Amino acid sequence: MFFRYNIYSLLWAFIVAFLMLTPGEYIPEPPLGKLIIDKLIHASVFAVLVCLLHFGFYKQFAFLHIKKHAFLYSLLLAFFYSVINEVLQKFVPGRHFDYLDLVANTFGCLLGIVLSYLATKYIYKPA
Repeated sequence: MFFRYNIYSLLWAFIVAFLMLTPGEYIPEPPLGKLIIDKLIHASVFAVLVCLLHFGFYKQFAFLHIKKHAFLYSLLLAFFYSVINEVLQKFVPGRHFDYLDLVANTFGCLLGIVLSYLATKYIYKPA
């Protein structure tokens, strides 16, 4: 039951890892003016991850402690996942650890919590 509700977050996490750990020679370098777009992409990717994790944790019934604290666990898991991905980039050719990316990832995690809270409060009404 747990994986049934979290399959989308797992798939999204694999996509994020693939994109973040692709060697730098395959990723075009944005011009200096488009650096903000790179950070917005980082933030939005992790906002989506947190939302998917939150709803997966919230809907599952196998682990009631995770269900009860879905906001906290989704935020912490996505944050640590972003840190691990940034650290692993040090070992990928053409990639490097970037503190600004980590800040953007963290902002995306917090944005995802806010969005999933608003969706839970105003849109998604559990049965």
